Amino acid sequence: MTVKEIMFEILGFDGDFTIETEQYNGLKYEYKDGTLRVGCADKAGLCRAITKTVQAIREGKAKLSGQEELYFKKCGPMLDMSRNGVMKPEQVKQYLNYIAAMGLNMLMLYTEDTYELKDYPYFGYMRGRYTQEELKDIDDYADMLGIEVIPCIQVLGHLGNYLKWPEADAVRDTSTVLKADSEKTYELIDKMIQTMRNTFRSNQIHIGMDETHDLGLGRYLKENGYTDQYTLFNRHLNRVCEICKSYGYENPMIWGDMYFRLGSKSGLYYDESCVIPKEAIENIPKQVKIVYWDYYNKTQEHFDKFIKRHRALTGKAAFAGGVWTWDGFTVDNLLTFETMVPGLNACVDNHVDTVLATMWGNSGCETDYFFGFGGLALFAEYQYKGKKASRESAAELCKLCTGLDMDVLDTMSAFHRFDEMYGFGKRYIWCDLLINAWGIGSSEDYKTLKEAGDAVPPVDGKWAGRYAFIKEAFAVAAEKCRILSELRPKYLEGNKAYLKELAEEQIPALIHSYRNLIQMHQHLWEEVNKPYGWEVLCARYGGVIARLEYAGDVIGRYVSGELKAIEEFEAEPIQNNYFGSGRQISVMAD
Repeated sequence: MTVKEIMFEILGFDGDFTIETEQYNGLKYEYKDGTLRVGCADKAGLCRAITKTVQAIREGKAKLSGQEELYFKKCGPMLDMSRNGVMKPEQVKQYLNYIAAMGLNMLMLYTEDTYELKDYPYFGYMRGRYTQEELKDIDDYADMLGIEVIPCIQVLGHLGNYLKWPEADAVRDTSTVLKADSEKTYELIDKMIQTMRNTFRSNQIHIGMDETHDLGLGRYLKENGYTDQYTLFNRHLNRVCEICKSYGYENPMIWGDMYFRLGSKSGLYYDESCVIPKEAIENIPKQVKIVYWDYYNKTQEHFDKFIKRHRALTGKAAFAGGVWTWDGFTVDNLLTFETMVPGLNACVDNHVDTVLATMWGNSGCETDYFFGFGGLALFAEYQYKGKKASRESAAELCKLCTGLDMDVLDTMSAFHRFDEMYGFGKRYIWCDLLINAWGIGSSEDYKTLKEAGDAVPPVDGKWAGRYAFIKEAFAVAAEKCRILSELRPKYLEGNKAYLKELAEEQIPALIHSYRNLIQMHQHLWEEVNKPYGWEVLCARYGGVIARLEYAGDVIGRYVSGELKAIEEFEAEPIQNNYFGSGRQISVMAD
């Protein structure tokens, strides 16, 4: 299929027009007399022009003209393919179609060990790793749409899924971090980078190196004694940069957090009092581009300050914002906009050339990445409009390119957080009826979940299954919340009639709802992802159902007099808004 045919299919357009193109450092387009004339920097710009033209034709316009700038050289999503979910190649291609229609021109695939590595059979074993042929096919398809696929790997930390195997003994420092200064480690890294070079067209690579807090504190410490972490980090980075250069990667990217965390007395990333030693800065290889990631702050002043601080390390900085797909069953669209509007404003003002929209799968890839297009539309609008971008223009683009409604995506945020409490709805999905250590469950929470779930509309077509799953997740969470709000108070007042009805009717009904939710979630998972990783969510669901069955049994035995008390209900809950309270029953994937 041609680019035009792909865009017409994505946009659901059954008409036709002629296209003429020329090279232009930005985007300009004019449509009249059945011909679209486009000046663009890449085919992604052409795709955006086609989108705008289709919109105009549908609105009955015979003529259209427009001109937009490119505020970022590269802008697009980073999809996490390492926290359980590994998208099928055909689904990645579908994702590429949508982001191309928006005009985004970059995709990063974050792969810790989820790619095939010759001579390392346990690297990505039973994890759904991509073959080199699959990745080449994705790269070819993206290139046809004008999208650069940049590999995003790890060469130091976040490799626990590989390091657990005996094969990795020689390169293991700690359970998640590679052993620096080891020739076996650099043989492994050489193979990683060689594989990326032989797979992708891009001359750019992201080599990770974030969150390596225990660097040099495991086997390295026993074998070599203590080495200052700044010294060890930079020495390792310099060695890896030599490998990158040998394969034509002149300016590798790394996450910037460790320089700031090591320089903070509290170990925090965004500590404004952080002091990075002059010697540490001097020893950073200056060809490295430092990626400043920030998904949490809400003032442009903060983003301005930290862009400058990251850029000061090597003179090269990129920005990674967040489309909030992690720690919940839905995207947190509201938080995405609250954090990314000031973040992207700062990127425009500070002339950042590379902007990533990270979409992490923390906690097992519970959230479907296809719900992230509202946030991606915002990034696309900033790429072409700068600070003139708005929620309204992003909503229009999202609807036009995908059919997803921004207002509905906003409503889904109620599942993700409540009063700054992240994982709000998910905690009810995974929590336990008997061991409710934090005393969760309230009429206010129930009302929030019930109303938000009711607001998710039934839809037909390609998004029907996804909307239905989210609606069911809200319903299950709301019902679990209602039971939790009533259960212990009814026990303490000795209401055995309520407890009997709960054990015999309400809990079995809740289990039935869980089984419906599992079936819907499984169907969605199998549509989007390779099968590996679903076993983790199966274990979580299975644990919840087993505990519900046990709770029903215990409550029934108490009602019959077999048990004199339910010990778990005798303990007073500690009221705490800890965001991880939903992880009482969990098989962690990260």
